[in-house]
Amino acid sequence: MSVWSARRDLDTLGPKLYIVSGSFLVPQNAEKRIRELHKSGYRRAGIVVFPESEFYAAVIDSFADEASANKLVAKLQSARIPYFIKRGTN
Repeated sequence: MSVWSARRDLDTLGPKLYIVSGSFLVPQNAEKRIRELHKSGYRRAGIVVFPESEFYAAVIDSFADEASANKLVAKLQSARIPYFIKRGTN
């Protein structure tokens, strides 16, 4: 499983909303969470290391606008999948 840096998105795409389902110090724990999310149908989920953090974030998806993010949030709430929203800015 690959880990990517959010630096590119934060630098080039402007404000972005990341829907995160956990942050882990141990990369294998993040990988486990991503596998669980993939099994639940969230195929875009991946691991991100944000520039200001040493943690491996299990990001379900990212969005440029709140309306799109809110659609996913409603699904996550219905499925009782834990999440939080991280706002990226450039």
